[in-house]
Amino acid sequence: MITLGAASAVWLGVGIGMTVASRNARSDADGHQARIQQMHGQCIEPPSDLIYRCRDVEREAGRAARFGTVSVVSYAVSGALAIAAATYALWPQRATSAGRALRVLPQTYADGGGVFVVGVW
Repeated sequence: MITLGAASAVWLGVGIGMTVASRNARSDADGHQARIQQMHGQCIEPPSDLIYRCRDVEREAGRAARFGTVSVVSYAVSGALAIAAATYALWPQRATSAGRALRVLPQTYADGGGVFVVGVW
């Protein structure tokens, strides 16, 4: 449960960071677009002196979209992990007989993970 909660918090942090990055990239794209409009230009069929400025708008808008997508996915993963942690914490525990018990425990490491099975007879 602690691991799921911590992972949820990490993904929430990633989502917040990507949201900020997306908004910054969108702001940069809007700034490039405003400079083009001040020059009475447009990016539909730009004159040769505006081609590079229009590419800057496209690049920044693309970055904003990618960061936005990553942030949405991060929020979804964070929510799913939080739900899993809450479900694990609130799920009723089944009583086992005093003589027999089998437990399956997840194990996580920095470079992977596995399952640890403990049995008592």
